[in-house]
This record gives sequence, C-alpha cells and structure tokens, in this order.
Amino acid sequence: MVGYDEASLKGRVQDYGHKAKVLRQIQSEKLRRSSFWNNVLNYSTVIISAFVTFLTFFGVKNLHMLFLSNFISLDRLDFLLSFFIFLLLIASFLQMTLNLGEKSLVHLAAIRELTDFLTTLDDLSVSHGIPPEVCERHIERLNDRYKTVNSILPANSDSEWRKAKKALIQKEK
Repeated sequence: MVGYDEASLKGRVQDYGHKAKVLRQIQSEKLRRSSFWNNVLNYSTVIISAFVTFLTFFGVKNLHMLFLSNFISLDRLDFLLSFFIFLLLIASFLQMTLNLGEKSLVHLAAIRELTDFLTTLDDLSVSHGIPPEVCERHIERLNDRYKTVNSILPANSDSEWRKAKKALIQKEK
C-alpha cells in the first residue's frame, strides 16, 4: 500500500462511518423487532398460565356451578380450558425455538461493537498532520477492524440495507 495520505484516510473514515451507521441502524431495528415479539410472547405466556392455573386450581366444575352455569355449558368450559392449555403449549414451544431473548442480546452486542467502531472513526476524523506511513497503518487497521466487525454481525438482506439507509436519511433531516 503506497500513496496513502491524510485525505485518503479521511475518505476511508467517512466511507466506513457511513457503512457502520447503516449497519447499526439495521441492528437497532432488528433489536426493536425481536424485543417487541419477545415481550409479546412472554406476557401472553404469563397471562395464559395465570388463567389456566386459576381454572385448574379452582376447578372447572366448581367454576361452572358457582358462576357460569347460566352462560356456558360445562363441555364448552372444559373445551376452553383445553384450548388455553394448547395455547400455553404453543407459546412455550415458540419461546424455546425462536430464542428471541438471545437474538435481542446478539443485536445489542452488534450495536455496541458498531458504536465502538464509530467512536474510533470519529477519533481518527479529527486528527490532523498525520504522516503518510501512519495513514497507511491506520487504513490497514481500519480495513481489518471493519472486516472483523462485519464478520460478527448477523446477516442482513438488501431490503434491510435500503430501509436502514432511508431511516438514516430521515434521522439526519
């Protein structure tokens, strides 16, 4: 690598900064989405569990006899209990298979790593009077660091990249 000067370093810093901001926006959106669905799944599991526990401990027949005999038949109430147990089973399977909490942590770690990379880029962007040899070393380190950061990130689609770029443009306005 010959011929790198401070202007080429600043250009590389600017390019990597833009890419890192887009990647951070993508990870932020993925974190928001996975956290939302994780919370929905957790709260629904707790609510269904409480309802099934109440029906089970109180007793379907007792509930029917004391409160619901005028509104619903015993068979339907039994079916309702079975249905809620089935929903609880589905919610439990979804929690085990989707691992939304763990996915949220992966996205959060990616955001932290990208923010650290952006901080490094900001530090380099304000430096002045860097000799060409040092610029060359900085560019080599930036290339390696960008490859490393990019390799640990979860995969992104082209549509996610386009959406993130649009979102960044909206944020900057």
